[in-house]
Amino acid sequence: MSRDVLVPRATSMQGKRRRIDADVPEKSRRTRSVGGDCRDLPSTSDRREAKEREAFQRQLIGVFVPRALKESLEGNTHNYSDLLSHFLPLPGSSTPQLPPLLPLLRALTAHVSLIDIGVHHALVGAIVNLPWATADDRFVKSYIGFCGVLVSAHPGWARDIVAMAVRGLTWQPPQPSVSSTPVTRRIFHARHHLLISHMLALIPTLPNLLQPILNRSAPNKREPEVVQTTWVRNCCELIEYCPELGARVWSSLVDRMLRIDVEITNRADDDDDDDDDEEGGVRDRGDPFDLLIDQNVAGDDEDSDDESDDGEDIDPDDISSEEERDSDDDVDTTEHRKKRREMLRLMRQKLDGMLVYFLTHLDESMRGTRHVPAAELAARDMSAVPSETPSASSTPLPQTPATPTSITGMARTPPTPAQSLAHFQTLLNLFSRQILPTSATQHLPFTLFLCSSFSPAHADLFLHRLVSLALYASDTPTPSPTQPVPLAHRTAAAVYIGSLVTRARFVSDEQARTVLQYLLAYVDGKLAQAQSKNRRVAPDELSLFYAVCQAAMVIFCFRWRALTADDEVAGEMEMDFTSGREWMRDLDVLQRALTSELNPLLGCNPSVVSMFAKVAHSTGFAYCFSIIEANTHAHTKRSAPSIAAPRAARQANIDAGLDSYFPFDPYDLPRSGEFVEALYRTWDEVAVDLGGDSDSDDSDDEAEESDESMGDEELGPGRIPVATSAGKRPLPMARGGSSFGEHRRRNILNDAGLSTSLEHMSISPVPSSVLG
Repeated sequence: MSRDVLVPRATSMQGKRRRIDADVPEKSRRTRSVGGDCRDLPSTSDRREAKEREAFQRQLIGVFVPRALKESLEGNTHNYSDLLSHFLPLPGSSTPQLPPLLPLLRALTAHVSLIDIGVHHALVGAIVNLPWATADDRFVKSYIGFCGVLVSAHPGWARDIVAMAVRGLTWQPPQPSVSSTPVTRRIFHARHHLLISHMLALIPTLPNLLQPILNRSAPNKREPEVVQTTWVRNCCELIEYCPELGARVWSSLVDRMLRIDVEITNRADDDDDDDDDEEGGVRDRGDPFDLLIDQNVAGDDEDSDDESDDGEDIDPDDISSEEERDSDDDVDTTEHRKKRREMLRLMRQKLDGMLVYFLTHLDESMRGTRHVPAAELAARDMSAVPSETPSASSTPLPQTPATPTSITGMARTPPTPAQSLAHFQTLLNLFSRQILPTSATQHLPFTLFLCSSFSPAHADLFLHRLVSLALYASDTPTPSPTQPVPLAHRTAAAVYIGSLVTRARFVSDEQARTVLQYLLAYVDGKLAQAQSKNRRVAPDELSLFYAVCQAAMVIFCFRWRALTADDEVAGEMEMDFTSGREWMRDLDVLQRALTSELNPLLGCNPSVVSMFAKVAHSTGFAYCFSIIEANTHAHTKRSAPSIAAPRAARQANIDAGLDSYFPFDPYDLPRSGEFVEALYRTWDEVAVDLGGDSDSDDSDDEAEESDESMGDEELGPGRIPVATSAGKRPLPMARGGSSFGEHRRRNILNDAGLSTSLEHMSISPVPSSVLG
C-alpha cells in the first residue's frame, strides 16, 4: 500500500489520479465568485462525496492494517514496513504529519490483538513517541483510546506509555502544533494527565509503576524556575486523581525544595541587602501555562544564561573555592560575589515559585478550595468531539477516556474535617522525617505553619506532635522504646515549640498556656532531679533542658499578656501592674529555674536571655540582670561545674545549629509570603515598653544598689532577688505550694484543646520514662 492512499485528496475519486507529496500541504481550491460578495460554500453533494471518500478510505485501511500485521507474523514484512513508514518522520522533518495517521490509529486499535511485542516493537515505539498532545481533539481521543486498548491486551507496554505520559508533565521546549485550534501548555499537560488517569482506570496497580518513573523524571535543581514550578504543579495535579501516591509525591517535592532551601540558607552570608532590593522588584511574567505550546517563557533564556558562564553551570562550591584562591584579586572577587548573588537570587525565585504552587495545593487538599482538575479539563474537550457512526466495514471508534470522576464514580467534594486532618497527619510525618532534622531551613517549616492555621484541631495536632517529640521522645502519644527519637531531634522540636507559639496568631492564649505548662512540667522535673542525690541530670540531657527553658522564655516575651492568673487580662494590650494581679501558677517553676544551679540564663542564647531579662523586668515578673552580670564575671572561673556544664550544653546546641535557630523567623519570599502574612505575629505587635533608653548596664547598676538594701528576710525559698525600692516592684508569685499539684492536674484534664490529646501522658515531676 503506497503512502499516497493515506493522504486526503479532494480528487481521489474523480478525474485523473494525482500524486500528492505529503510534505507539501495541499492548497485549497476555490472558484471565483460571480454573484457578488457571497462566499462559495460546499454543496450537499460535495459533502456527501467527502463522506463517501472517507468511508472508502477507512474500508481500505481496515483491510490493509490487519493484513500487514498478519503477514509480518509470517515473515513477510513488505506491507508492515509500509505501515511503519507512515509513523516515522519524513526526511527533513522531525515529526510525521498526524492528521493522516488517524485512520491508521483507529484500525490498529481495532486489531490490537494482532500486535506482537517482539515483531511489532518498532511500530508501537513509533506510535508512543508521536507528538500526539499537540494534535486536535479527534486525534487525541483516538490516541488515548489506542493506549488503553494496547495496555489491556499487552500490559508489558504500560511502562513505556506511562514514561511517555510523565515526560509530558515536565516543561517542554517549544514545538509546532498541528491542531487547527491553538494548543496551550495548560491543554498540553492536561492531555497527559487524562492519559495517566485513563491508565489508572485500567491498571489498578499502576501507582507502583508510576512512582519510580516520577523520581527519574524530576528535573535537576539547577533547572530554571519555570521547569521547577511546572513539575511541582503537575505532581500536585497528579495527586488529585492518584491519592495513593500522595505521601510519596509530597515527600519527593519536600525533599527537592528542602535541598534548595538549605543551599539558600548556607550560601546567603552577607547578601541580605541585595536580596531585599531584588525581592521588591519581582516581575510578574504571567502564568506560563497560558502560553501556546510553540512559545517560550519571556526571559527564560536570560535566566538560564544567568546560571551559566559559557555554557557551564555555576557550582556554589566552585564559587567559594575560587573566591578563596583569588581573594587578593579585587576584580575577580567582585565578579565571583556578583555571580553568587545572582545565583542566590535565582535560587530564591525558584523556591518561591515552587512554594506558591505547593502551598496552594495544600490549601486545596485540606481546606476544600477546589479548581477544575486538568484531566477533567481535557475530558471536556474530548466530549466536544462530534461522534461518528461507523459503518459495518469500518473500524470501531474508541470510547471517551476515563477521568478521575469516572474512575471513582462520584463527583469531587471538599474534604471532610477528618480527611483534612488525615492529610495533615501525612504532612506531619514528613515533617518529623525530613524537615525537623534539618536546622538550616527557613522556608519549608512554613508549610506546617500554614496548614496548622486551617483549624484549631490542626494547630492542636502540630503542637501535640512537637510536645511528644520534645518532652516524651516519641512520635506517638505513648513513648515507645522501639522508636527512639534522637536527642538532637528532641531539642529541635523544643525550638519549634517556642517559635510556633510566639509567631502564630492562630495559636490561642489557651493553647499557649497549655503548651507552656507542659514545658514547665519538664523543667520542674529536671530541677527536682538536679537536687536529688541518687539521680542527677545527665550532661547530654542539659542541651534539651536549656532548649526547653529558652522556648519558655521566648513564649513569655511574646505572650506574657496571656500568662496571668486572671483570664480576663489575657490578650489585653496593656497590663496594670498596680492592680495586684498574679501570674499563672506554673510560672513559679521558671522563676525557680532562673536561680537554680542549672543556670538557664547561662545555657541559653544570649540574645534570648537579654530580651527575656528586659521583658521580665518591665512586666514585673523577674529581675535577671544581677544573675547575668554574675555569669559574665564567672567567665574566668572555667573550672566551676556550675559554669562549665551550661557552657558545654550550649556549645552542643551551637554545634547542632539549634542555639540561634528560630524556624519561624520573618518570612522573606515575596510571592509565597502572601500565604502566611496575615497569620504571622511580629515583635512590634507585642513588644513591651522598656522605658526609653534604659539598658542592661543601667539595670545592673540599679540591681547592685537594690541588692545591698535588701535583707535576707525579704527572700522566700526559691525566690529571685528583687528590689523593693523606688522603681522596683516585688515579683508577683504564685500562691499555694507546688505548681504541679492537684490544681494543675485538674486544669489539664479539663482543657479542651491540646491538653485533651495529651491528657493520658504522665505529668509527674520526675518520671523516669520521660525525663530520664
